[in-house]
Amino acid sequence: MTQGERILWNELRHDKLGFRFKRQVPMLDYTLDFYCPAALLCIEVDGDAHDPEADAIRDAKLAERGVKTMRIPSLALFERDSRQGWLAVIYRACVERSGVDPFPAPPCPPPISQTR
Repeated sequence: MTQGERILWNELRHDKLGFRFKRQVPMLDYTLDFYCPAALLCIEVDGDAHDPEADAIRDAKLAERGVKTMRIPSLALFERDSRQGWLAVIYRACVERSGVDPFPAPPCPPPISQTR
């Protein structure tokens, strides 16, 4: 794994986002960096070595199987605020695609009565 992949794996492993992710998952003729089976979501950490044209073909083939690919620039994972933002995007995508929210927001309390 690259350094960016190690950083992201540290955040995804042990179901920290409430979803199980696997790393280095073979699918079709590819190896997915990270994969969430419940959400059919592939996370790819893109560095300088990625070929946008080949990536588009790969993403389309995965989409035919119902798998959405999310691409994250490797450098974005080195800055804490940027990484936290990407983790929020990943979490929302997992919730939307799986229909499950493992950490739902608590309900709002009822309004306080204004009686005197």
